[in-house]
Amino acid sequence: MAVFEPHQVLFHLTLVQQLHAQTMQNGYYFTNRENMSDADFVSVENHIVNFFNLFILSAIKQIQSQEVVHRSLVVSQLIPANGPISETILETSQGDQAIESLPSYCAAVLTLRSGFGGKSNRGRSYYAGVGEGFTAGSRLDGSTLTGLQNIGNQLLAIFGDASFNSPASYCIFSRKLGTNEGGSLNASGIRVVKQTIARSILGTQRHRKIGIGN
Repeated sequence: MAVFEPHQVLFHLTLVQQLHAQTMQNGYYFTNRENMSDADFVSVENHIVNFFNLFILSAIKQIQSQEVVHRSLVVSQLIPANGPISETILETSQGDQAIESLPSYCAAVLTLRSGFGGKSNRGRSYYAGVGEGFTAGSRLDGSTLTGLQNIGNQLLAIFGDASFNSPASYCIFSRKLGTNEGGSLNASGIRVVKQTIARSILGTQRHRKIGIGN
């Protein structure tokens, strides 16, 4: 049985959503906070899904229109390769705000920092479905900006590397740093997220246009 030290295993969670007949996928990386064996992979994946559903998705819903429908949470293991996959179907999950959403390609932006410099050591997380009435001049209003920051705060409170709430830590993964010559992935690209910063200016995901992405 193989034993892996902290930050040697990489999991990827996908939140599958729909808005205006478009499928949207938000991705989150997690790494092991403590030593773990390959026998623990499924239990850690299940933990990531359950805690994300309980603590993170509720924060995301607070800034999303009811037009956003959450379909499923899927966790796969990327390092080591060919690991298990866990999936939870979200039967009746949607945003909390009874307001018309911005277009599907517009999103609130959360900056992710690892404490190291360079593009490979930082990242962004995008959240579509913000209500039209909660923006002005392509910027989030104050309460929505606070709600966006709360998503980042919750991610670090539940999945922070210093938190004892979870065996998994929220992280960034750089494929530039963590890809072998043959294309397989390695743990060199893992960077634990130390700070999240909500941005007031809206971002866009231009590939998420009507008719593209279904």
